[in-house]
Amino acid sequence: MIETGHELSLILENIIEELSITETMQNKAISGYTAVGNWLTDDLKKDIYIYPQGSMALGTIIRPISDKDEYDIDLVCLIKDGSGLEAKEIKQLIGNSLKNNGRYNHMLQKEGKRCWTLSYDEFHMDILPAVPGDTRNSNIRITHTEDGKVYLNKYSNPVKYRKWFLQQMLKGQVSEMFSIEARSEIEKVPIYNQIGNLQKIVKLLKRHRDIIFEGADHKPISIIITTLAAKAYKGNLSLYDELKNILMYMESFIEKIDGTYIIRNPVEYNENFAEKWNSNSSHATQFFSWIQYAKSDFLNIKAGLDEVAELWGKSLGESLVNRAVKKYALGYRNARQDGKLHVNANTGLCIGTTTIASSKVKAHTFFGAEE
Repeated sequence: MIETGHELSLILENIIEELSITETMQNKAISGYTAVGNWLTDDLKKDIYIYPQGSMALGTIIRPISDKDEYDIDLVCLIKDGSGLEAKEIKQLIGNSLKNNGRYNHMLQKEGKRCWTLSYDEFHMDILPAVPGDTRNSNIRITHTEDGKVYLNKYSNPVKYRKWFLQQMLKGQVSEMFSIEARSEIEKVPIYNQIGNLQKIVKLLKRHRDIIFEGADHKPISIIITTLAAKAYKGNLSLYDELKNILMYMESFIEKIDGTYIIRNPVEYNENFAEKWNSNSSHATQFFSWIQYAKSDFLNIKAGLDEVAELWGKSLGESLVNRAVKKYALGYRNARQDGKLHVNANTGLCIGTTTIASSKVKAHTFFGAEE
């Protein structure tokens, strides 16, 4: 019977390790990002600043469910001397530049609502055209179109959001590991050699969403999951207990005023991440359905290893979870045989260092008798 958050945390750590993209996948995306950045800065003949946003920038990117699916990298192309441009001009300037490149012209998808998208063999790249917004809070002005005819101005702040997310994760701690480098013409994509519990949980929740809503429309979007998880994050619990806490409280950060759903961008007050919920109620319905699925799958686990593997295999991917559980079981067995398995009076079974409040668990012989 698995009864402690510590044991479940160890299994979750193994699952999250399986979710991470490979170094090869990461390098391909970064190479594409750098090449596009170089092209735009050279071709546009303007004062350009390229920087990453989204899951690659936050350290929350996950593998696609299958090899047929794509992962993504998002970049902002900020035209620093383009404040006088109209919304349509901003969008078309970047689109025309990409069309001027023989390779990118063939990779370019139909114009999106806010971005231009390039399709690679294994991933896609969303390019967000922008100009400086309100100089008082360093936001950016972006464009939004539904039909390619009418273009509206919107405002966002990806740089400030990234800083907020990392600060939520660190909860006041100072770490160079998560620092954002000084601006250059093309900002490097951050490489996270280690990730914090908040990043791990966002990865896990995104994977759960992908499995639950595979092939379905209007699945919960990543920015909403990321924002609500970060707001609910405490920063002083075990991985599993942090996951439980987030699932119990993330809904409390959703506002509903006069029938209108609001999930505010924490660094850009007027940006509502739940905007689509109010024009199509199925977005909200799918989100609240997903929350209930997640609570059912992760809260109040009282089962053996096989049962946990079966439960999480259905909602996170059977082969992935089986590999993670086998790794945990092997580590458990080896730790016991090596005398490194201890019972902690506060947390239950622990693999590793002995503490004052723990006692050693005796190894088993091949005949089942204790040594």
